[in-house]
Amino acid sequence: MSNFHKITVLLVIFILFSASGISADSYTAKVIGIKDGDTISVLYEGKEETIRLNGIDCPEKKQAFGSKAKQFTSELVFGKIVNIESVTKDRYGP
Repeated sequence: MSNFHKITVLLVIFILFSASGISADSYTAKVIGIKDGDTISVLYEGKEETIRLNGIDCPEKKQAFGSKAKQFTSELVFGKIVNIESVTKDRYGP
């Protein structure tokens, strides 16, 4: 694994997630989808929630390296149980 990947993995492990539509400060949920490199979908209490990774900015799907960013995030978290720490509601709302 390259140094870039090791650093990225560490950042993802320690990153705080920002949640939209959730009132809890901290909870666990299963990752059920990857929208792009910095946005995932989780299943929480039977409902799908969109989570944007706080402090991470990745290319969008149609931009250069967008599909690689999405693939990388997917390999790290898809199907896993993650700890969500709500930082703030983002400008896009629920």
